[in-house]
Amino acid sequence: MNAGRSKELVDVCGMASFAPLLVAREKSVAIFSDDGYIKAIGELDGRTPSFCIQAFLRVSVQKNLILPAEYQDAVIKLLKSNYAFISEDASILKRCYLLDKGRITPFTLSLLNRVNDRQYNTMSCLPLMGEFAVFLWRNQGPDGANTREKWLREIWSAFSKSKDADFLILKFVANLAVACPAHPAVFFGIINHALIQGPFDQVQRIALFNVVRETIPTMVRISQEMHPFWVGLPKEWQMHQRINDILDRQGFLNNLNFGSFLPERALFQNQAKSVNVKSRKQKHRKKR
Repeated sequence: MNAGRSKELVDVCGMASFAPLLVAREKSVAIFSDDGYIKAIGELDGRTPSFCIQAFLRVSVQKNLILPAEYQDAVIKLLKSNYAFISEDASILKRCYLLDKGRITPFTLSLLNRVNDRQYNTMSCLPLMGEFAVFLWRNQGPDGANTREKWLREIWSAFSKSKDADFLILKFVANLAVACPAHPAVFFGIINHALIQGPFDQVQRIALFNVVRETIPTMVRISQEMHPFWVGLPKEWQMHQRINDILDRQGFLNNLNFGSFLPERALFQNQAKSVNVKSRKQKHRKKR
C-alpha cells in the first residue's frame, strides 16, 4: 500500500478507524478491530488478517484467561452498547436470566425478538431459543422471578410477530426436540403450553400438533442411538405418542376453550390417566 493510497483511505475512513490497519501492516500482525470496512480493506489491499473483539474473548476463554461467566458478561455489555454484529447463544440468555434474577427485562425481550427481526438470521435464533425454553422449564427461578409460563408466553409472542411465524414455529419444534432428547416430558410440557397459551390461531395450533406427532418417531430412534442402555427412554417418547393419538381422537384442539382452559398440571394428569386406563384395559383383554 503506497503513501498516496494510505492518505486517500485516511481521508475517507478517518485516522481513528484506519490507524489499527497501519499498525498491523507495520508490525506484520493481525488487525484487532470491529470495523468491517477496515478489515475488508486489510484483506483485499494487503492480505492482512484480522480478528474482532468477540473472537478475542472466545480465545481468552479457551486459554483460560477469563472465565465463561466473564465472557458472557462482556458479550452482554457489547450487546447493550448496540454491537449488533455480536452473536449470542443460549448461555447469554441464561446469564441474563441469572443476572436479572429471573425477571423479564426490555433487554432480554430484545434478544428474544431477534427471531422476528429481519436484521438478524432468524434460523440461528431457533436453537438458542429451544435450549433456553428447556432451561426455563427445568429450573425453578429465584424469589421474585417471573414464572416459566410468563417467559414462554414471551417466546411464543416473539414467534407470532414474525412474517414467517408459521414456518418458524414448526422449525422450532425440531430445535426444541434436539435440546431435550432425554427429557420427553419437558418437550411435551413446553409444546402443550404453546398449544394452550400461545398466541396462535387455530390453523397454527393444528399444524404444531401435527408436526409434533411426526417428530416423535424420529425422537424414538434418536433416543435409542444416543442412549442405547436407557431402555425406558424410547418407551417414554412412545407413551407421549399414544397420548397424542388419544387427544387427536378426542378432538383435543377443537374442544379447547382458550378463554377458560384447564390448568396445565390437571391437563397432564388427565392425559396420563387416559393412557393408563387404556393400558389396563388392554392387559385385561390379554388375560381373558
